[in-house]
Amino acid sequence: MSRTRLGCAVWLLAACALYFFENNAGTRALLVSSFLLPALSVACAALAARRAGCALQMPERIGKGERARGRCRLTGSRLLFGCGLTCGLAVENPLTGEKSGMTLTAAGAEASFDLEVVHCGQLRVQARAAVGDWFGLARFPAGVAEAAALVPPGLAAGPQADAAPSDRRDGALEPDGGLRDYVPGDPVRLIHWKLSAKLDKPLVREAGGGDEGGLVLLLETARSGASPRAMDEAAEAFLSLSRELARRGARHSACWYDYGPGELRLFQVNGPADWGAMQAQALRAASSEDGGDIVRRFEAAYPSALPGRPLVFSPRGREGGVVGEGERA
Repeated sequence: MSRTRLGCAVWLLAACALYFFENNAGTRALLVSSFLLPALSVACAALAARRAGCALQMPERIGKGERARGRCRLTGSRLLFGCGLTCGLAVENPLTGEKSGMTLTAAGAEASFDLEVVHCGQLRVQARAAVGDWFGLARFPAGVAEAAALVPPGLAAGPQADAAPSDRRDGALEPDGGLRDYVPGDPVRLIHWKLSAKLDKPLVREAGGGDEGGLVLLLETARSGASPRAMDEAAEAFLSLSRELARRGARHSACWYDYGPGELRLFQVNGPADWGAMQAQALRAASSEDGGDIVRRFEAAYPSALPGRPLVFSPRGREGGVVGEGERA
């Protein structure tokens, strides 16, 4: 904008010089229009901004890997001649820690934008609208709007949140059962092949359990330098295992630390409906670059509920997320 103002000032000086050296109808018309048109455009922009508000429209849910279309528009005022919309967008995914921004310009009262969704979580978009003159001399704030879209992970096909538990019994987990790492010597028939392939780690079924708090899944949201892709895949593995357990009727707990409000979130998952509610809350969680260990946080809050070896899903250690077992502190 400073360059535009400088260029306009140079033009006005040139018009004034031309008028003084060549005083005729043409130079007079050029001088008047050089002052009048920018002044009218700025006045129209100021008047439109006083009456305008800002609205942001985008889908409530976006599929991972898809491209979403949104719109930012002015409300409450029709743009007068000589001005247009300028909208600054700030986009954030608190779960993966990604942030980006863009600036939209339009000659009318509405501007469209596209968002390319790469990772799961929740996209939070803030729009700051302003009305500017056509010459780029001034911008006047016209309001702030916010919108959010939930981005579920790319899980394999399975039941919806409100679906009934599956009646399948082929290899199903018992309600009080659990999973643990495969140890050489374990019967091959106990290997959970589907989850082992999904999580890239051999797991075996362990019926009965006997742990005081049952099976606990912990999602580590302290990234400690991990990439957004690693956080995305750790969350996807966490939700995949929880959904499979819920589908098979295996009661379990799912826990993570939400760095937004600074709260430890704990969900008891007894079936697909509970899993659907838990997934929505987990995707809205905020991670942090620094933070405490999730196992120690959980044990401090629920000392009698933590089994000896909970399953921990962490973005740290390697790309794509880690599934490990955390020892009690």
